[in-house]
Amino acid sequence: MAPRVNYEDDIFFLSTIVKSLSNGIELEIDPEFFRDKIIEDIAFVNMTLNRLKDSLQENAYLIRRAEYMRELARAVQGFCDFLDSVHTAESPLGEALRESSETLHRYRTGQSEVLNYLNRTIRSEKTHVTEEEHIVSQDEYRFLLEDHGDD
Repeated sequence: MAPRVNYEDDIFFLSTIVKSLSNGIELEIDPEFFRDKIIEDIAFVNMTLNRLKDSLQENAYLIRRAEYMRELARAVQGFCDFLDSVHTAESPLGEALRESSETLHRYRTGQSEVLNYLNRTIRSEKTHVTEEEHIVSQDEYRFLLEDHGDD
């Protein structure tokens, strides 16, 4: 049996990590102390966002799936914004992180694909649900057209 995933809390925590990373590259903190840890955190966030997307992709019948996908899309967008900001950060840490620009670019490209997948899936599920809401089954027609003898 697959372990239960706490999507809401997991996504919230990842978003919090990304906000901390964003704040960190704006500060004048010393790269020799923090660079490796920040790189590890970026790799962790990248990997975990991918795993959450894969889990949601595999669980098509999850009750709050669309809501989790929207939350995950927001978290992925925040991570992409952070990765973009690394290129313009003027702090010593921002400059030190640019040494890993090839890896960060690869993460950014991958997360753009994740974001595109999530947005396409959210749109298609929204369309699918809307279409299903307007379908009247044969049993419903039969019930509506039956003479109930109320006259």
